[in-house]
Amino acid sequence: MSLFLLFKETSYNQYGVLAKAINANAPTPSFDQTISEIELFEKDYDLICVIASAITELSNMLPEILEILKPDSQIKESSELIQDFLLDKMTPLLDILKSKRMIDYSLGRNVLTFGHKGGNKIEFKILGTDEYYQIAPKIISLLQPVYLKSK
Repeated sequence: MSLFLLFKETSYNQYGVLAKAINANAPTPSFDQTISEIELFEKDYDLICVIASAITELSNMLPEILEILKPDSQIKESSELIQDFLLDKMTPLLDILKSKRMIDYSLGRNVLTFGHKGGNKIEFKILGTDEYYQIAPKIISLLQPVYLKSK
C-alpha cells in the first residue's frame, strides 16, 4: 500500500471515528483535489523563488536593472553599454529569466573604450514581459532588502 493511500485511509478513518463519537456523518475529503492544489502552489512558489533569486543576483551586479523590474515601473525597456566581463557573469541569470518568459534581452554592438573605465563594452537591451509584471509584486516582496537599497 502506498504512503498516500495509507494516509488517505487513515485520515478518512479518523474522520469516521470522530463523526461516530459525536453522532454525525463523516465528511468525504477530496484528497486528490488537495494534492493538486498543493502541487500547483509548489510549482508557483518554485517559479517565484527562482526568479527572485536570479533578480537578486542580477541587481547585485547591475543595480539599475531593478528600475525596469519594479512592478510599478514606467520604464519597461532599457539599453546601455556594460562591460563584457559583467555580461559574462549575468548571462546565465538572464537566460533563466528569459526561459521563464520574464524578460527578453538582446546584445548589440561592441564598443572599445579607453581611459580609467575603459575596456570592451557591449550594448545590452532588456525588456520586461507582461508575464513578469503580472507576478512582479510577489517577486519584489521577496527582494525588499535589495529593492530598498536601490531606491
